Formats: sequence, structure tokens, C-alpha cells
Amino acid sequence: MKMSAKNKSSFQSSQNMPLTLPPVTASDMASNLEKAATILLASRLLDNEGYSILAQQVAIMKRHKSSVSWTYSVDPDRPISFAETVDKNGSPVFPTISCDIVVDQTKPDKLPFKTLDVALLVVGQNKQKICRWHVDLANRLPSSQSASTTFQDGPLTHLQYGGHIRHGNRHNDHPLKVPRWLFPPLDLILLCEVVASNFFPNVWEDTLQQNPTWNEVVSTSQRLCYAAFINKLHSTLAVSNRSILQHMCASIWGQEAHA
Repeated sequence: MKMSAKNKSSFQSSQNMPLTLPPVTASDMASNLEKAATILLASRLLDNEGYSILAQQVAIMKRHKSSVSWTYSVDPDRPISFAETVDKNGSPVFPTISCDIVVDQTKPDKLPFKTLDVALLVVGQNKQKICRWHVDLANRLPSSQSASTTFQDGPLTHLQYGGHIRHGNRHNDHPLKVPRWLFPPLDLILLCEVVASNFFPNVWEDTLQQNPTWNEVVSTSQRLCYAAFINKLHSTLAVSNRSILQHMCASIWGQEAHA
């Protein structure tokens, strides 16, 4: 059904009012990481080592104080490991997560990430790699590799199965680099919620969802990760000459985001 001229005009007018939210400071995120680590430890989803890794990132973040530009990372060689769960055959598996995040919120209308790579790696009892997903930004390419774009093909922010595991044998990489699914950015806290909701649904529903502090922590990360993504979606809905996927490909949105 075609949008009427009146409705289209009203909708286009609303596009000029983007979602604007206050920035998330380094001290905000440090406090939230600390709260999330405490809740996950108390819920027995993390062990003491996982808590310690998060505590190290909290200490780093606190040094940035009220800055709206900050960074934190979890080394894939020493990831945060969650409690044991089982696959469909009853074999033990362990979700592990790592990340490399550089935030810059100095331009409120732009995507707030300079670097974004959050990964979920599921391993077996003997640490053998079972499967891996990651959410990241499209890679910039040397200009000689492409005549029309400085980014790899696909959406600027995307979900991808596989990918290269650092220090791993490249022969063990998944043979396909596609598809790259259009996907909103995630930070470490939102990835923790993804792990909890999928691998430990009872704890997520009965404990985490009922905890106001956990919900507040997640809400802040949603504000950081989703606002620019939602604004980009919203601004393209009334445009009929290109699909949303086209608008959010790195070749278009990437140029805008780095302008």
C-alpha cells in the first residue's frame, strides 16, 4: 500500500527530529561494568577469573572520568568465560566473550564507535573451538583494492559467523566470509545479556530480568549502541529509491559516519 502524500509529508517531517540522548561517560560505563560483573558473579554465570577481567577494565575506564571518548578491551587470548552449559547432546560447552571497543561521542549525530569488535566463541571441555560469531564494523580497505569505496562490502555494522581467531590456524577459519547480516552495534554488557538469554534462559528470566540494577545497566548500553542505528533506520524509511540495506552499507553509511 502506497503512503498518502499527507502521511508521507508528516513522516518526513518527523525524520527531522532524530532521537537525541545524553552521552555515556567513561565513569558511567565503568560503574555499569562493575555492577554487571557483580550481578553475573552472584548469579553464578561468571567465575572469579571472569569477574577479575571485568574489574581490570573498570579500573581502566575510571581513569577517563567524565570523558565521552574512551576505550576498553578483553583479550581473546584471555576471554571472559561463562559457566558450563550443555549442547543438544548433553556435552559440556562454555560461552566465552572478548571485545575491542573505542568510543567517540564527540559528534552526537554520528555512530559513536571508532572501533567495534565483540565476539562470542563457544568452546568445549578441552577448549576446542566449536563456533564463533562477532559483531563489528566493516573494515576499511586500501584504496588500491577498490575503485569505488574504502570499505569492505556489506553493512557498516554487521553480524558475521566465523571470522579469524587471533593466533589460530587460518586453515581452521570458516570457509565463508559472508553473509554479513545488518545488525545493531553491541557492547560488552549487551553481549553478556545475549549469552545469558540464550545459554542460561532460566537465570535470565528469573534473576536478571527481575533485577532493577541489571535493567538499568542494560538500558545505558542500549542508549550508547542503538541511538545512531535507530536514527539511521528512521531516516531511510520514507526513501523509496534505495532500500534500508543499501543505505546502511559501508560504502554509503561508512562515508557519512567518518565525514
